[in-house]
Amino acid sequence: FSRLSGGVKKDVETYLKSKWNDSDKSLNLSGMAAAHNGFDFNNKGFVQEVARLIHNNIPQVKTLVLDNNNISALAALEPLTTAAKSLQNLSLANNRIAKFEDLQWLHKLKNSLVHLILDPNPGTSPMLAEVKMAAVRELFPNLQKLGNMQCREIINFNLPENITRGLLPDEKGSYFDAKKTQELTTTVIQKYLQIFERENRERLDTFYFRETSCFSIAFEPLNFRDNDTRGYSSQNRNLIANTSGGGAGMSSLTRVGRSIITATLKNLPEMIHDIGNFTADAIVLPSETGLQVIHVSLRGVYLESPTLRRHFNRVMILAPTTNEHGVGITNDMLFVGELVRGPPPGNA
Repeated sequence: FSRLSGGVKKDVETYLKSKWNDSDKSLNLSGMAAAHNGFDFNNKGFVQEVARLIHNNIPQVKTLVLDNNNISALAALEPLTTAAKSLQNLSLANNRIAKFEDLQWLHKLKNSLVHLILDPNPGTSPMLAEVKMAAVRELFPNLQKLGNMQCREIINFNLPENITRGLLPDEKGSYFDAKKTQELTTTVIQKYLQIFERENRERLDTFYFRETSCFSIAFEPLNFRDNDTRGYSSQNRNLIANTSGGGAGMSSLTRVGRSIITATLKNLPEMIHDIGNFTADAIVLPSETGLQVIHVSLRGVYLESPTLRRHFNRVMILAPTTNEHGVGITNDMLFVGELVRGPPPGNA
């Protein structure tokens, strides 16, 4: 944040007046950053001055063009979303926006925005078109056009709550197809978490006994801020967050082999799991080869810090082995959920 001098504020006002088109209620600020050393859309102080001028003079603006302004993050643009409440068309092309999830800073435009131009930008251009479209529509449900693509109508059944209430079954507790499955699964998970939470995580390599064992992690970036995803973002295999391009990028984020998996687990943040509140489903999968494997699905909460709890879902495939546990993990997928509201439980 850098405050603007009186001279720069006057220059901003003059520039905005020259770019305002009253006939179509558009403000074209494409390339504004190159016109003056003090014009910087990454400086919240500058953006606040632009927002103030819009709010006081042209709050009816419907189209705002911010192309070619070296914008690297959208957090600084948040004041504009309050000043231009009637904004319908927004263009952010040819900037340096690195993270798709930064669009959450524009959430105040969710009801007004009908046309959004994002590309090209480093954090959005490599995304699959349909994935990008779905993610953007989640943020801006009234959007009609993304770049040159027409948005498809969102299917909405509009069922009143009193109709659906009572029709959907309550969530069930844990399920095991046999007592032996329950005992084996419970023992393995408890031992795994004991090592993960309290011992050297390198010892977890005894669980991932095959060099073809796989591990991956994903989270929904639209539900997180940067400070919430520390330690996770570099590992994220979520389609929306991955901008490394196509299937090759996705495959590169799958950790394969015991040493690579344990190195990844070591870099994850501290996690203290509330085992007493887990829901677990475990069944033995049918096999034509005679090798029985167990499909395990875990849902629960873990403590990330003394004050932050987080939801998670985890799916593991367990297979018999000669290691010290008698069972190893061949496939492990962890989905990190959003923060839990409310105080931590006393037994966490």
